Amino acid sequence: MKEFSILFLTCILFSLSCKKDKNAQKNMWVTVLDLKEKNFTFRDVDFLNENTGYALALKIEGIAGNHTLWRTDDGGKTWASNNFYLKDDFITNISAVNDTLFGSSKQVYHSDDNGLSWKSISPSLTLVPKGDIVFSDTQTGTIIECNSLFKTTNRGETWKEVFNIPYMSCFSHLFFTSNKTAYAIGGSVHDNTNFGFIAKSEDEGQNWKLLEAKFANITDCYFLNDKTGFVFTFNEELFKTTDGGNNWKLINNKIELYPKSFFLSEKEGYYGGMFGIFHTTDGGLTWKKEYTTNEGDVITDITFKGKTSIVITSKGLILRKQI
Repeated sequence: MKEFSILFLTCILFSLSCKKDKNAQKNMWVTVLDLKEKNFTFRDVDFLNENTGYALALKIEGIAGNHTLWRTDDGGKTWASNNFYLKDDFITNISAVNDTLFGSSKQVYHSDDNGLSWKSISPSLTLVPKGDIVFSDTQTGTIIECNSLFKTTNRGETWKEVFNIPYMSCFSHLFFTSNKTAYAIGGSVHDNTNFGFIAKSEDEGQNWKLLEAKFANITDCYFLNDKTGFVFTFNEELFKTTDGGNNWKLINNKIELYPKSFFLSEKEGYYGGMFGIFHTTDGGLTWKKEYTTNEGDVITDITFKGKTSIVITSKGLILRKQI
């Protein structure tokens, strides 16, 4: 009987140990793709659903040419690649909608074959670098062109300028919280100038207005819904709004420069930057480092789908974490 009790206790302890190891592994950032030896840098990542997503990589040398578009169909566990070439241009931002991919650079492109081939759909736009691009469906999209926002409702055959800011500065990010509500952020840092701005639309990106809030250069944003969101600034600040941007509260003033962020709730969020990946469970008041990047590597984007997070880096890594 004594021997049986010892054996039973040993089995219980072993089971608890295995469960602990499994949970620890579940909460770790794991490298699922490493392209650093091939001299690629990841620029953007976008997911259609919990399983299917795309990550865009560019050759580090040169300003145009080789791209590699990586696709996953198992939530980021494994990735397969398609290579494509664009003469005198390079795609830096992508937006995935159904079976269509949209990309932006000096021109706007779309692909209907998982990135094997790309067609320009921006003949009415000037050949200047474009920024963030967001398509809500295969017909309707919005894109940044420095200090202007353009919209299409016919798959890019024509584009209409819907907003222009009166500053010598550029927008950097677009964020749609719903089909109706969207935010566009930007700013400038040069000489003795350091300012940021937020524009908001409440009619599907047709009309925009600048919010009155004053910030330093805004480097990133994340909105949980139409009302609640966070912005990061060049002054290492994190602000929060709960009324659609009318009022903002300073949450933290010790944030890394140029973060890439994602919030799961008002309490829990992540951001990555020049030194690693950080996690908060108290609304941004404190942050714990979960992953340290190698020297010279920078987190370039972070996204969540379901219970899985994917992070891409400037040195060609894709990291995955299951929560």
